[in-house]
Amino acid sequence: MAKHATDTTAHVHLAYNPDRLTLVVNNAGGGVGLIGGRERAQSAGPPHAGHRPAGGYTVTAVLPIQS
Repeated sequence: MAKHATDTTAHVHLAYNPDRLTLVVNNAGGGVGLIGGRERAQSAGPPHAGHRPAGGYTVTAVLPIQS
């Protein structure tokens, strides 16, 4: 985390459904390092990333689960 953000903490939320995994990451950083994360998730569809109204950044990715 210290490599890409000025803050040293992040809040991660995982939501599992039988057909998908939703990943939400919130931090106080400014979105630096998104290109690598976007490239990793691109095969499943582009992640949503943007500034939060209260400051910081949120990245959300929905990854399909194949059974």
